[in-house]
Amino acid sequence: GSNVTISIKELAQKIAEPTQILALTFTERAAREMQERLHDLVGWRSFQVPVMTFHAFGAEMLARYGAHIGRSVRGGLLNDNQKTLLISQHFSEIQLEYYHPGEALLEFIQGVVDYIGLLQNAGISSQTYSAYTARLDQHNADLHEFDRAEQRDLARIYELYEKIKLTTGTYDYHDQIVLPLEILQQRPNLVERMRREYRYVLVDEYQDINTAQYQLVRLLAAHHQNVSVVGDDFQSIYAFRGADFRNFLNFTRDWPGATLIKLEQNYRSTGRIIEAANAVIKNNVVQTPKNLWTENPAGDPIVIVAAPSPETEAFWVAGEIWRLRNQNPHAEIGILYRTNAQSRAIEQALIASSLSYKIFGGLKFYERKEIKDVLAG
Repeated sequence: GSNVTISIKELAQKIAEPTQILALTFTERAAREMQERLHDLVGWRSFQVPVMTFHAFGAEMLARYGAHIGRSVRGGLLNDNQKTLLISQHFSEIQLEYYHPGEALLEFIQGVVDYIGLLQNAGISSQTYSAYTARLDQHNADLHEFDRAEQRDLARIYELYEKIKLTTGTYDYHDQIVLPLEILQQRPNLVERMRREYRYVLVDEYQDINTAQYQLVRLLAAHHQNVSVVGDDFQSIYAFRGADFRNFLNFTRDWPGATLIKLEQNYRSTGRIIEAANAVIKNNVVQTPKNLWTENPAGDPIVIVAAPSPETEAFWVAGEIWRLRNQNPHAEIGILYRTNAQSRAIEQALIASSLSYKIFGGLKFYERKEIKDVLAG
């Protein structure tokens, strides 16, 4: 975010009107932090610069231009539960060949909705997916009939879902990118209008964009080619959400006049961590070659613990905390984990070891509603 913010400052002070600069990122927190940094740099003019998430930008476009392609948004944004319930209420309108969800209908629909979300992120519409299944029937004789029937079922549900949204005036999280892209693809006059409105496009965390977001940026900046992105293919971890780091790797190919600047100095990590990171990352088959370095001290050796169970691992962590506390009673210690489900074993070990703790970004395991309900029963 800081590099994008500095770029905005330079543009706003020397080249462009603040309102002509569009800065896009992925989370509301990142957008807020960028806006705050920008305010520190340029003062009140920072409020003239549109700094927002991709989805906030898409929602704004939908509100302004949705009617241009016959899409109403009067029904509002659907959450996951609403999507599942809407489809279940209309499920009798289609006949399935392969799937027979029975009593597990809601769970089945939720899984299909997640799959549809991946298709949307990849820029694959329901019409495109239905055409794909038709080609499977015509040109893939080696594919088992059950596999073809499964794909036909998924296409039917996808078409049903799109029909429901169209008739109810609702849209989902992914539509905030997909529908603005559709608007720009179908209405060239609006593309020109948006390009005049936003003459400079900046994108943070570019390695995390999906195909639909990539196409949106291409459409907005194709004419003036005033586009600047910041990212690191080494940090691409959202493939499960549809992110494709190849969009980042192909940036200089897509924008032949682009200048590539590598920011290889690390200011946060110790020398040993940087050395280990370089050793691991160099094995990536597809990458933008970089050699990270730091002026920081080497730091402590890296320790890898192969624990036989989550509980064993958690008690090892608790023991290490006591060891560090004995060395420095005021030590600030943090524990990182990938998913909320992993907190249970760690919390149990901390409680058993008489170590107080605070959960950031969520609730303690035993304070979660479902856990309280189970314990109360």
